[in-house]
Amino acid sequence: MINVTIKNMPARRLAVVEHRGNPEKVGDSVNKLINWAKSQSISLKPNAGEAFGFAYDDPKTTEATEFRFDLGITVPEKLKLEGDVIEKRLPSGRYAVAMHKGSRDNIGDTIYGLCRDWLPNSGEELGDFPCIFCYYNFDHEVAETELLTECWLLLKD
Repeated sequence: MINVTIKNMPARRLAVVEHRGNPEKVGDSVNKLINWAKSQSISLKPNAGEAFGFAYDDPKTTEATEFRFDLGITVPEKLKLEGDVIEKRLPSGRYAVAMHKGSRDNIGDTIYGLCRDWLPNSGEELGDFPCIFCYYNFDHEVAETELLTECWLLLKD
Protein backbone atom coordinates (compact mmCIF):
# COMPACT_ATOMS: atom_id res chain seq x y z
CA MET A 1 0.00 0.00 0.00
CA ILE A 2 1.35 3.42 -0.90
CA ASN A 3 1.36 6.43 1.38
CA VAL A 4 -1.02 9.12 0.08
CA THR A 5 -1.45 12.63 1.47
CA ILE A 6 -4.11 15.13 0.42
CA LYS A 7 -2.58 18.58 -0.05
CA ASN A 8 -4.10 21.95 -0.92
CA MET A 9 -1.99 23.40 -3.72
CA PRO A 10 -1.92 26.99 -4.95
CA ALA A 11 -2.40 27.79 -8.63
CA ARG A 12 0.79 28.15 -10.64
CA ARG A 13 1.68 29.72 -13.97
CA LEU A 14 3.91 27.45 -16.00
CA ALA A 15 6.07 27.80 -19.07
CA VAL A 16 5.36 24.58 -20.96
CA VAL A 17 6.74 22.61 -23.89
CA GLU A 18 4.16 20.17 -25.22
CA HIS A 19 5.74 16.87 -26.22
CA ARG A 20 3.77 14.97 -28.84
CA GLY A 21 4.94 11.68 -30.28
CA ASN A 22 7.48 9.03 -29.36
CA PRO A 23 7.97 8.88 -25.56
CA GLU A 24 11.63 8.00 -26.14
CA LYS A 25 12.10 11.55 -27.47
CA VAL A 26 10.82 13.37 -24.35
CA GLY A 27 14.43 14.29 -23.62
CA ASP A 28 14.44 16.49 -26.73
CA SER A 29 11.47 18.42 -25.33
CA VAL A 30 13.18 18.68 -21.93
CA ASN A 31 16.23 20.19 -23.66
CA LYS A 32 14.02 22.64 -25.57
CA LEU A 33 12.54 23.88 -22.27
CA ILE A 34 15.93 24.05 -20.55
CA ASN A 35 17.49 25.98 -23.45
CA TRP A 36 14.58 28.42 -23.47
CA ALA A 37 14.87 28.94 -19.69
CA LYS A 38 18.63 29.54 -19.94
CA SER A 39 18.07 32.16 -22.66
CA GLN A 40 15.87 34.33 -20.42
CA SER A 41 17.21 37.47 -18.73
CA ILE A 42 16.16 36.20 -15.28
CA SER A 43 17.12 32.92 -13.63
CA LEU A 44 14.40 30.33 -14.20
CA LYS A 45 16.29 27.39 -12.71
CA PRO A 46 13.47 25.61 -10.89
CA ASN A 47 13.72 24.94 -7.20
CA ALA A 48 12.65 21.53 -5.94
CA GLY A 49 8.91 21.18 -6.53
CA GLU A 50 8.72 23.84 -9.29
CA ALA A 51 9.15 21.58 -12.34
CA PHE A 52 6.26 19.48 -13.61
CA GLY A 53 5.22 16.86 -16.09
CA PHE A 54 1.62 16.47 -17.28
CA ALA A 55 1.01 12.77 -17.97
CA TYR A 56 -1.89 12.54 -20.39
CA ASP A 57 -1.03 9.05 -21.64
CA ASP A 58 0.64 5.86 -20.47
CA PRO A 59 3.63 5.20 -22.75
CA LYS A 60 3.11 1.45 -22.27
CA THR A 61 -0.46 1.48 -23.66
CA THR A 62 -0.44 4.45 -26.07
CA GLU A 63 0.80 4.35 -29.65
CA ALA A 64 4.06 6.31 -29.89
CA THR A 65 2.53 8.65 -32.48
CA GLU A 66 -0.37 9.46 -30.11
CA PHE A 67 1.66 9.95 -26.90
CA ARG A 68 1.23 13.31 -25.09
CA PHE A 69 3.35 14.65 -22.22
CA ASP A 70 3.84 18.29 -21.23
CA LEU A 71 6.90 19.63 -19.42
CA GLY A 72 6.68 22.81 -17.40
CA ILE A 73 8.43 25.08 -14.96
CA THR A 74 6.94 27.69 -12.66
CA VAL A 75 7.45 31.22 -14.01
CA PRO A 76 6.52 34.76 -12.94
CA GLU A 77 3.19 36.18 -14.17
CA LYS A 78 4.75 38.94 -16.28
CA LEU A 79 7.36 36.85 -18.08
CA LYS A 80 6.72 36.80 -21.83
CA LEU A 81 6.41 33.34 -23.34
CA GLU A 82 7.00 32.76 -27.04
CA GLY A 83 7.73 30.19 -29.71
CA ASP A 84 7.41 26.58 -28.62
CA VAL A 85 7.03 27.64 -24.99
CA ILE A 86 3.42 28.30 -24.02
CA GLU A 87 1.53 29.19 -20.87
CA LYS A 88 -0.46 26.61 -18.95
CA ARG A 89 -1.94 26.83 -15.49
CA LEU A 90 -1.72 24.29 -12.75
CA PRO A 91 -5.05 24.82 -10.99
CA SER A 92 -5.32 25.38 -7.27
CA GLY A 93 -7.13 22.66 -5.43
CA ARG A 94 -6.94 19.50 -3.44
CA TYR A 95 -4.52 16.91 -4.77
CA ALA A 96 -3.85 13.33 -3.74
CA VAL A 97 -0.06 13.11 -3.53
CA ALA A 98 2.19 10.05 -3.44
CA MET A 99 5.99 10.19 -3.47
CA HIS A 100 7.82 8.02 -6.00
CA LYS A 101 11.44 7.26 -5.09
CA GLY A 102 13.98 6.01 -7.59
CA SER A 103 13.92 5.45 -11.33
CA ARG A 104 11.13 7.14 -13.23
CA ASP A 105 11.03 4.10 -15.52
CA ASN A 106 8.70 2.41 -13.03
CA ILE A 107 6.71 5.48 -11.94
CA GLY A 108 3.64 3.71 -13.32
CA ASP A 109 3.68 1.52 -10.20
CA THR A 110 3.06 4.59 -8.04
CA ILE A 111 0.38 5.97 -10.39
CA TYR A 112 -1.42 2.62 -10.50
CA GLY A 113 -1.23 2.42 -6.71
CA LEU A 114 -2.91 5.82 -6.52
CA CYS A 115 -5.58 5.11 -9.15
CA ARG A 116 -6.31 1.41 -8.65
CA ASP A 117 -5.72 0.93 -4.94
CA TRP A 118 -6.06 4.22 -3.08
CA LEU A 119 -8.70 6.15 -5.08
CA PRO A 120 -11.53 3.55 -5.08
CA ASN A 121 -11.29 3.21 -1.29
CA SER A 122 -10.74 6.89 -0.49
CA GLY A 123 -14.24 8.29 -0.97
CA GLU A 124 -12.67 10.88 -3.31
CA GLU A 125 -13.39 11.60 -6.98
CA LEU A 126 -10.91 12.62 -9.65
CA GLY A 127 -10.99 16.13 -10.97
CA ASP A 128 -10.76 16.83 -14.69
CA PHE A 129 -6.99 17.10 -15.05
CA PRO A 130 -4.14 14.75 -16.04
CA CYS A 131 -1.82 13.12 -13.54
CA ILE A 132 0.95 15.53 -12.61
CA PHE A 133 4.56 14.68 -11.84
CA CYS A 134 6.25 17.17 -9.52
CA TYR A 135 10.02 16.86 -9.73
CA TYR A 136 12.19 17.43 -6.68
CA ASN A 137 15.49 16.60 -8.34
CA PHE A 138 16.88 15.56 -11.71
CA ASP A 139 18.97 12.84 -13.29
CA HIS A 140 22.02 15.11 -13.67
CA GLU A 141 21.93 16.03 -9.95
CA VAL A 142 21.56 12.70 -8.13
CA ALA A 143 21.87 8.96 -8.67
CA GLU A 144 18.81 7.34 -10.25
CA THR A 145 18.01 5.61 -6.95
CA GLU A 146 17.78 9.04 -5.26
CA LEU A 147 15.25 10.61 -7.67
CA LEU A 148 12.17 12.06 -5.93
CA THR A 149 8.99 12.62 -7.92
CA GLU A 150 5.56 13.32 -6.48
CA CYS A 151 2.54 12.02 -8.38
CA TRP A 152 -0.46 14.35 -8.03
CA LEU A 153 -4.11 13.67 -8.82
CA LEU A 154 -6.51 16.62 -8.77
CA LEU A 155 -9.56 15.80 -6.64
CA LYS A 156 -13.07 17.16 -6.95
CA ASP A 157 -14.02 19.63 -4.22
